[in-house]
Amino acid sequence: MNYTKDILTSKELSFLLKELNQTKLLTSEEAEKEYEQTHPYILNNESGLYPNLFSVYSTKNETLNSWVSTKFSKNNIVEALYTMDYGKGSFSLKHKDYLRRVTIILLTNDFDGGNFLIEDTDVDLSKRGEYVIFDGHKYSHEVTEIIRGVRKVLVMFFKPEIAIL
Repeated sequence: MNYTKDILTSKELSFLLKELNQTKLLTSEEAEKEYEQTHPYILNNESGLYPNLFSVYSTKNETLNSWVSTKFSKNNIVEALYTMDYGKGSFSLKHKDYLRRVTIILLTNDFDGGNFLIEDTDVDLSKRGEYVIFDGHKYSHEVTEIIRGVRKVLVMFFKPEIAIL
């Protein structure tokens, strides 16, 4: 199993949160239209993802796109950007993503439970600003049940790199 785990500086986390606050939240209709081809499982109630709140952001914030692309990806094209709030009793079943590399950033740390597992190994995302980058289509991953508090994460997908011959 191959993944990268690190933590944002407080300055990076502040910048990220400021830019997210300035980014348009999509309505459910807009999100469905935007992601029906590339991320249909996100919109499917039978996906095995059970957060209490799922917020989809526009990918049109160029300042945010440029920063996250430079920080987390090689190809500079943000495909999907959303947050998931897991409250008491919520979780995510073991799953794989559809042909995508994923970055997940922990935005809160006042919760119990909610362990993030990749291939049944606890990655130990427990500090605000910690993140993991991995091939979500290759490795199964899940979030265990939240016992107390709220676990909020930012999830980012980037368009697959295309080789130019």
